[in-house]
Amino acid sequence: MNPYYFSSFFKKNAGENFKDYLSRVRVPHAVSLLVSKDMKAYEIALKVGFNDARGFSENFQRIYHETPAAYRKRVKKEEEI
Repeated sequence: MNPYYFSSFFKKNAGENFKDYLSRVRVPHAVSLLVSKDMKAYEIALKVGFNDARGFSENFQRIYHETPAAYRKRVKKEEEI
């Protein structure tokens, strides 16, 4: 299947483009690693399928409205309470 055809086919049938879907699936996996493992953000980014930490951070912020580091810090602080 041609990548351009796949993209339009996916959007027509799923209601969102494939890149957005993929990010929406990858980022929650990253969240579980952020709170349960002591891995650096770039290591988590690579583990869940992002090519670089910047792309991971941008997608994370778009979904959770904060950076991965801020999210991790907030969650760890909440666990201490």
